[in-house]
Parts: sequence; C-alpha cells; structure tokens
Amino acid sequence: MHLKNAALSLLVIQSMMGFSQENKLEYSLDYSIGSSFRRVEGNSLILAFREAERPITTQGLNLQVKYGLSERLGFVSGLGYNQYGEKLIYNNLTFGNMIDPRIGFVYDPTSTSVPNSYELKYVYQFLTLPLLMDYSIINSEKSGLTFQIGVTFNYLIGSKSVTNIDYSDGSKDRNSANYSFDSNDLNFAGLLGIFYKRKLGEKFFFKVGPQVNYFFSSISGSDAIDHYPYRTSINLGIGF
Repeated sequence: MHLKNAALSLLVIQSMMGFSQENKLEYSLDYSIGSSFRRVEGNSLILAFREAERPITTQGLNLQVKYGLSERLGFVSGLGYNQYGEKLIYNNLTFGNMIDPRIGFVYDPTSTSVPNSYELKYVYQFLTLPLLMDYSIINSEKSGLTFQIGVTFNYLIGSKSVTNIDYSDGSKDRNSANYSFDSNDLNFAGLLGIFYKRKLGEKFFFKVGPQVNYFFSSISGSDAIDHYPYRTSINLGIGF
C-alpha cells in the first residue's frame, strides 16, 4: 500500500512538471560503488555474530529526474537499482580435522583438505524510489556544487548468499545461492549526498560525489532480529 501511494504521488508530481514550461527538467543516470554494512538489534545469540561481520562492496544504478522549483532549489525523484549487504569471516578455524563448516563431519579424517577460513556474504537487491530536495550551494556558469537530502522507498526484489572456503591444501570452494529469510519487502531509508557538477557543452553535464544511505526501517520481518542496512558510496553520473 505504501509503495502504491508513493508511486501515485510520483505520477502526480511528474504530471505537474509536464504542465509547467517555465521550470526546467534535468535528467541524469548515476552509477554508484560503495561499502555496505548493517546495524543489527536482536537477542544475544544473534548479536554475537557482529564480531565476525565485515562490510562488502556494493553497486547501484539510478535514474534521477530533477524538477527546478527555483534557480537553486529543485525536487528530485526517479527509479534505481541498489545493493546492500554484509559478510561474516572466520579465520583460523578450530573445528578439528573432521569438521567441514558446510556439512559437518567429513568421512575421511586423514584428509589434508581441512578448512582454514570461511566467508559468508549476503547481498540484498532493492528497487529504489527517491523523494529528495536538491539545493545548489554553488551555481556558476560552468560548474556547481549541489546538496541532496531526502528519503527513499526501497522494495526488496532479491537476496543471495555467497560462500567462500579456503582449505589447508590450497584449494578453494565458492558457492552462490538464493537466500530466503523472513523479510519486509518495502523499507524506508534516508539519503544524503553532495555532488560536484561540471557542464559538458550547452546540454550535458558530469557529476561526482559522496552519498550516504541509511535504513530507518528493518528489512527483517522476524521478531528475533532488526536489520538496518546502510551504505556509503561514490556516485558518478552523466546528465542533461
């Protein structure tokens, strides 16, 4: 229901844009790469995993549409695909020479293929609908500096787990699979970004800058854990 209301609001706003000839529309396609982690709240068993957790590298692709309200102020919306996630790393495993962390006991206790390290990575994929205010701090003829702040509605479209195991004989094992968990499909997050913009001729421009995304609602539907992803990234965009 919330996603439908947000989509309806966006359609209304875009319709209003179409009736205005004086205000300028600006489009950009942005690629982002950054580091994603999470804040987790839950029972003591779940919280113990935090010591082994590490951030992962994630990517995103976002189409932004800016509607100019004045020379410096604008409203931004659009649609994007963005990744979040985290990983757990266990080094110097002490399971003994008959234990494999994936399957339990191995059948050959004399095998030299004993796991030394175990890495489990989770990746969450979202469709993102932003509702942002954009303010030009610097607005010169050829370049500018803009500040964006607002919220995003994030719809979970997929999740996967990637397992990497290193063995004592030098061999490696990697597996990727869909990861099913008790999830909230629609989530709410905040966004903050600063961008340097450089004009490329009369119509096109290039932009680059840091951005922070932080979830205000948990992506987990379980009563045992609240999972709040966040990400810091560098965005590169081309627009007109």
